[in-house]
Amino acid sequence: MRRNLVALIAAVIALIFCQSAFAAPVCLPDNKYSKDLNLPIYEWVDRTKTRRGTIVAVHGLTLYAKCWDQFATHLAARGYHVYAVDQRGFGRWRTEAAKYGGTNKMELSQSKQDLLDLVTTLRQAHPNEQLFCLGESLGSNMILLLLEDHPELANGAILGSPCYKTRVHPKPLKWAEDAAKELVEPNKPLNLEPYAAPYLSNDPAVRKACDSDPLIDRKMTPAELVKVDLMDDKAIGDAKKLPATLPILIVAGTQDAMFHSTDLPKEVEKWGSKKVVVDLLPGKGHLLMEHQAVNPQIANLVDQWLAQQNPGGTLATAATAPTRTKVRVSRNHAK
Repeated sequence: MRRNLVALIAAVIALIFCQSAFAAPVCLPDNKYSKDLNLPIYEWVDRTKTRRGTIVAVHGLTLYAKCWDQFATHLAARGYHVYAVDQRGFGRWRTEAAKYGGTNKMELSQSKQDLLDLVTTLRQAHPNEQLFCLGESLGSNMILLLLEDHPELANGAILGSPCYKTRVHPKPLKWAEDAAKELVEPNKPLNLEPYAAPYLSNDPAVRKACDSDPLIDRKMTPAELVKVDLMDDKAIGDAKKLPATLPILIVAGTQDAMFHSTDLPKEVEKWGSKKVVVDLLPGKGHLLMEHQAVNPQIANLVDQWLAQQNPGGTLATAATAPTRTKVRVSRNHAK
């Protein structure tokens, strides 16, 4: 009897060990915060890791929250709990709007409120834990708007390819044709597919993956695009309101076909934060983290920056002496 009991205990211990050894980060589309806030929120977590902090990711225009899957999984494997909410009109709002009590229409103001609700809820749930915001493209500008009004909610931000100074489109004749349509029918959706490849990425694999993804919304009205442009301009213009001690990491590609990324170092000198690091990646395009395999170089930049912020501390740890803006042009580009 005793021998059987010992064997049973040994088997249970072995099972627990095996589960821990082979555990991996998981993505939870129906999590506590999704249910509590009645919003399409994803959570990435590895329960076997000591919790190092919270990260709230915000997706770019036309994309959706689960486009963060691979990069969020990378962060979860390092002990962060990562959350991302679909902006109104994208992701699960397109297919499950009734479930969440909304519509499938793009609503920037409500998306900003959803983000505020999520970040506020997470901050209240974990008041002694560091929280960082992570965005790309439109998502970066949404984060700027959030922290310009509520800097107390986060310990810092990682901004991928923020929307600053739009480039002349590589297909100007097509763009001129669509611009003319804006004047006639501002509420009629335009087909954005011809612009997707040169705008989103200069990586053929990423372009192909995006082009074949039916969940990416490729139709928006001229009126919606104007609202996005106005919001982007406000986010950049109001960045002077950011606290001097708020740490910010900007990662952008020098070959960004959508925005003048190489002008960012001069622009951020006007921002309120004096703890900005700008990493310019030679040869890289606009989309750097979403909807693609994790780039080791970019992951390393983000991991090192997060480590420097002393994850696990309190809000007060971010309030150190201001430093000058740093610009780094990476020379060992990893494809």
